[in-house]
Amino acid sequence: MATVCALDVGTSRIKALLLTEQLAPVQPPVIAPSVLSLPAPAVAEVDPEALWGQVLAVLRRVAGAGGRPEALAISNQRATALPTDDSGRPYGPALSWQDTRGSEDLQRW
Repeated sequence: MATVCALDVGTSRIKALLLTEQLAPVQPPVIAPSVLSLPAPAVAEVDPEALWGQVLAVLRRVAGAGGRPEALAISNQRATALPTDDSGRPYGPALSWQDTRGSEDLQRW
């Protein structure tokens, strides 16, 4: 049976669901907490390595329960930025759309 995995990498949760070609669920969704860090007021960051680890863990659980999907559909956090170097390695944490440290600068601009 051909299947598609729908993956939602959200702000608070990571969810994956295996679906048939007719979009019928093969199994219940796999859900895990996301890795948003709120260490100080106005600061909202995501550790990219921890996030990638959570995503892989969720996908492994889906594949283990229902088989390897033939396609992957991805939805993710809106406006979260991850600055990287020329090789694609992160400079640091991703800045979540909830991070408001630059609000004053934007107001002046």
